[in-house]
Amino acid sequence: MAWSVRLVLFFGLVASGCGPDDVVGEIPDGGMVPDGAKVHQGVHLCPVESAELAWPGLPDPPSPCAPLFDTFKLPEVALAEGAIELEPSAALQPLGIPEQVSISVRVAPGGKTDKDAQGTLTAETDEGVTVLSIAPLVKGKASLRVRVDTPGPHWLKVSLPGDVRVGSVGLWGFSSKLPIIQIFLAPDDLDTILDTPKEKIWIPALADLEGKTVSGKLRLHGGSSKEHPKKSLRLKLHSGLATADGRDTLILRAEWSDRTLLRYWLGLQVFGAATVEVPLTRSRFVHLRVNDRYHGVMLDVERIDKDFLVANDMSRTGSLYEADPPFVLSTPGGNLTPLPDDKTYRSVYQHHAGKIDYSDLVSLIATALEWPDDKLAQLGDEVLRIDETLRYLAIMAVIQNQDHIKKNYYLYRDPKAADCRWRHIPWDLDISFGRLWTPENDILDDQLFVDGDPFAGVYKGHSFYNGLVERLLTMPQWRARFVTMADRVAQEVMTPAFIKQQVDVAVCRMQPDLLADDHKRSDNDDYIKRVEQLHSFAVGRRKALQSLLKVP
Repeated sequence: MAWSVRLVLFFGLVASGCGPDDVVGEIPDGGMVPDGAKVHQGVHLCPVESAELAWPGLPDPPSPCAPLFDTFKLPEVALAEGAIELEPSAALQPLGIPEQVSISVRVAPGGKTDKDAQGTLTAETDEGVTVLSIAPLVKGKASLRVRVDTPGPHWLKVSLPGDVRVGSVGLWGFSSKLPIIQIFLAPDDLDTILDTPKEKIWIPALADLEGKTVSGKLRLHGGSSKEHPKKSLRLKLHSGLATADGRDTLILRAEWSDRTLLRYWLGLQVFGAATVEVPLTRSRFVHLRVNDRYHGVMLDVERIDKDFLVANDMSRTGSLYEADPPFVLSTPGGNLTPLPDDKTYRSVYQHHAGKIDYSDLVSLIATALEWPDDKLAQLGDEVLRIDETLRYLAIMAVIQNQDHIKKNYYLYRDPKAADCRWRHIPWDLDISFGRLWTPENDILDDQLFVDGDPFAGVYKGHSFYNGLVERLLTMPQWRARFVTMADRVAQEVMTPAFIKQQVDVAVCRMQPDLLADDHKRSDNDDYIKRVEQLHSFAVGRRKALQSLLKVP
């Protein structure tokens, strides 16, 4: 980015009343602030002894998995038949878990609903299924709750006494290898949030978290993903309640835009194998049910909040910001360039922990990242964990995630710690492993790209850049270290063998749950083809990086 443009942005910020001198008070250069950090031009410096970053190496292979079915196909399950139409939420049912089957009495098979039908239905089934309850007919509609207790195929038949109409459907029981989460909501409340997805509406909720019953509130999670057919959910537990691993908030991501559901999770696996310094969220796949009906396979991702900080040996009083700009501010977005006023900073970078004044973030963006090259080279590592950030960027480049350039990352700094420098925390890695945003199809482009620019974020004459990435990757010494790191991640971590091992075991463990998930974006015939693209990406990306990084 031209220095003249930098200066226009910088002086525009100062003229608007939000500049570096406004946030440091009377503290002179070289002085000490109460937390013990030095200050230079309003920027907190933290000189620490540099240490070589660790390379953790590949983890032990995941436990072997034997698939339930020999091929990725549903077993033969009897379809609904008869004038009494039975609609379970899925063809496959996890053992021991209640299922609500919707019922419609039709005038004739396939016809319209008979709204005059009334009375109490009767149900028959084989010995492997327990009928828990039957609701009476109301305007031709009803429901019943069943529980499949033994694996394999079963049948369910419903009739209306005094009426010749009957209905039947098949069920298939399986033992899920995934944790099962059950959420219960008032039907009217559920309709409210589904009918108004853009509104941030919280509704009361009860949940069974692997045998532990808790209460809290729930809303839809995400931004544009709220419009997707399969919804992501956020469950906030009431005060004093927590999951088995200590969390009070569950973020259950549908991963609908990713036809494999695997990319975010897989990105975290690569991060975990390539760094021990960059803080990472825990994640796992779960089987989610809402009101006794199957919602689908979800990615349960740890929320980055004060509890996350404590779990990762960081202070809950440190400064934690999330780059999450609203659509109207997507340009420039959270690209770490100066913004016109305090209100805009607060809209673009959401505050989650620490003192709410944004002065440290403004000083980083409007001052430190505007220093001349020689000063940045001298002081940069006292402001930011340079090597850790380069490792973060290298991994992002290898998995080809460009969605962190202007959003979808966290920044953290603990002003009272011995190491008070800024650091990155990755978030939302689903547009990676071959997926890229395109003008034609937005985030739903299904092409597989392997030649994405590893230096994405460096200014190239348009708005898609990041002030920090640009400075780090245009300084020769740091660019060279980035290239070395990216090449090592590609050659030693994201190997085709590692990706295949991780992916194959994950798909095997989820096989019946995935087959039963009618809400995922890929149908079952297409799903494995999409998974194979992850293997193709691992091969093609490593080859492309040899040229793109200009590695000898």
